[in-house]
Amino acid sequence: MYDVAIIGAGPTGSYVAYQTQKAGLKTIVIEEHPSIGEPSFCAGIVGKEVFERLEIPEDAIQNRVKSLVLHSPDGDKVNLVSKNVSAYIIDRIYFDRQIAHLAIDQGTSFLTSTRCTNVSVGNGDVKITLATSPLSETEIKAKVCVLAAGAYYGLHKRLGLSVPRQFLDCSQTEVETNEPMKSIEIYFGNTVAPGSFAWVVPVDSNRVRLGLSTKRNSALHLSNFLSRKELKRKIKNKKPILRRRIIPIDTIDRTYTERLIVVGDSAGQVKPITGGGIFYGLLCAKGASDTIISAFKKKDFSLRHFKNYELRWKKLIGLELSVGRFVRRFISSLTDENLNTLVSTFKKDMKIRNILEKSKAFDWHKDVILSLLRTPSLSGKIYKKLLGNIFKGADEHA
Repeated sequence: MYDVAIIGAGPTGSYVAYQTQKAGLKTIVIEEHPSIGEPSFCAGIVGKEVFERLEIPEDAIQNRVKSLVLHSPDGDKVNLVSKNVSAYIIDRIYFDRQIAHLAIDQGTSFLTSTRCTNVSVGNGDVKITLATSPLSETEIKAKVCVLAAGAYYGLHKRLGLSVPRQFLDCSQTEVETNEPMKSIEIYFGNTVAPGSFAWVVPVDSNRVRLGLSTKRNSALHLSNFLSRKELKRKIKNKKPILRRRIIPIDTIDRTYTERLIVVGDSAGQVKPITGGGIFYGLLCAKGASDTIISAFKKKDFSLRHFKNYELRWKKLIGLELSVGRFVRRFISSLTDENLNTLVSTFKKDMKIRNILEKSKAFDWHKDVILSLLRTPSLSGKIYKKLLGNIFKGADEHA
């Protein structure tokens, strides 16, 4: 029997394994894909706190970016430049394997090409059914189980867990370019990415990741985005390969049961504004491993004890997620005319530019958003828009 069994070898699952194995708990990680980190779908943008706070080596960094360009639907743009590096671009496959190797070096076992088909929590253990082929199943037991399988929710219902209520449909590709692109670029517009945005992320001097998120039909919208003249002339690949996946932007109702914890995208612990889940997922992974280690020390695997995990992560990022969901709802309600006004305001108002350019907290959005809401030029536009939506809704239901 294992002490801890983790389903999913992404960064959150591997980081839990690293911490629990280091604490002397016999840990196994189950991964359905044959290679850790693949297939990869990630813009790969993180802040420096990922490396500093969680003590992860910086070997996976491919690029360091100081500037952000926001594009409005009508073609206007604002260039925001920070004095210091504001974002790191990482090789996500290497990053995932790097964290997995931290766990392996501590003695963690990894099973790849192995799918988890069922999880059953009993009085003294957790039974996990594994399949390496449609005709081959086996069962392992562990004292504690961690669900860290990304945006896969096939096991949630069986365990009495909910699934996130809201998702983004995302598509992305990585291509070579004819000229260097040094800034992260964000494109707004309901013809580009309805209710959301598109991104261009410079991987190095001759490669970029291009993607977008929408409520539906992301692959079609990305194909249309790639055909824009200003992008088409910069891209070498004539028929780039598009990858598609969903990203949760809402948490599940409860992220624990007796002897079980849910972490990362499986729990919906993702920044609602950007859809980024690396940093928050790893922070929650640290909280999950601390809770598990404490359970073994106290010999307490009860529902009451595992609730501490949820209390911990909600205290850490709960308000950030709530503010992020508000901003996500607000952005998704904007017309192209509203978006043009918003980008124009960012461009003209130096106070707003200073807030954005001088912010040192890449992964913490709440304080920046609240500071922006206090600026007269922006707060007036936002309140006017919100009031307009309220009255519009009232008229529609009258």
